[in-house]
Amino acid sequence: MSQPNIQIADLLPEQEESLNTSMEMVWHLLEMMGVSIEEPGDVLSGCEALVKGWKAASAQDRPERDLLIQGLGGVIGCMITSVSAFTWKNAIDEDGDTPCLVAGKAEDQVILFPVDSVAKRFDSDVEKPLWQYFIGVVDDPRTRACFNAEFLESIQ
Repeated sequence: MSQPNIQIADLLPEQEESLNTSMEMVWHLLEMMGVSIEEPGDVLSGCEALVKGWKAASAQDRPERDLLIQGLGGVIGCMITSVSAFTWKNAIDEDGDTPCLVAGKAEDQVILFPVDSVAKRFDSDVEKPLWQYFIGVVDDPRTRACFNAEFLESIQ
C-alpha cells in the first residue's frame, strides 16, 4: 500500500509538539462536553459534534480551523495507535511532509493519514462522519491485521 514517492521518517520535534498542542485542545473540548475518553464511540461522536459545532459557530467563537483539524486527526490517530501496531511517523513527498501512521515493514508497509482524512471530511459539503473513517480503517483487509486481536474481538 506504500507509494514509492513517499519517504517515511520519524516525526520532527516541531510536528510532535504541534500535534500534542492541538490534541490537548480537542481533549479539553471533549472533556467540557462530558465525553468519556475510555469509550471510542463516545470520542468519535464527540469529535463529530465538534465539527458540526465549529461549522455552525461564528468565526470569532470558534478555534482556528487548521488547529482543530490537526487535533481531531491526532485524537483519531491516537485511538488507532492505542489498539494496533501503528505508530506516528512523518510522510515526506514532493509536496512536503505530514504526520502519518505506519505499520509493517518495507513492502508490507501500511500508511494512514488521519489528519489529512479529517481535513477532507471537514471541507466536504457531503457529510462524511469521522467514525466512518475509523471503522473503514478497522474493516479494510489491508489494515485489519495491524490491530490487536483483543480489540478486534471486542468490536465483533
